[in-house]
Amino acid sequence: MGFDLYGISPISEKGKYFQNNIWNWARLWDFTCLVGHDFLTENDKKAGYSNDFREITNEISQELAKRLFQAVENKQQYNAWIDGSKGPCELIQEELISSIRNSIPETIHPQESIFPFDWDNVKRFAEFCRESGGFIIC
Repeated sequence: MGFDLYGISPISEKGKYFQNNIWNWARLWDFTCLVGHDFLTENDKKAGYSNDFREITNEISQELAKRLFQAVENKQQYNAWIDGSKGPCELIQEELISSIRNSIPETIHPQESIFPFDWDNVKRFAEFCRESGGFIIC
């Protein structure tokens, strides 16, 4: 399972399409909820964990890009979160983890660290947000 995002009005190639597998997307979206906690709606936050064609407006996408780029510039302030504390989407992520684990045979359950965090992925997503003109999560 993966998440495909399509730009609504892309202004460059970087804004046309963004993709992550479930393992990378879960932590990226949780981090996005952290930096966007004061303007993302609860429905936006939840929709980021499903493939239900949620539309994120250009206005929100631009603000996300700005904040994600700022986060990349100031990585050290997020070290505690990356190393184990949880962001504002904590319960949503726990539900997602439980759902995924319930779909995997017990003999191959992944370890706790199955959701990696990668600053390069954050930067690519910020670029997509900036260039997409808004996007749809599929």
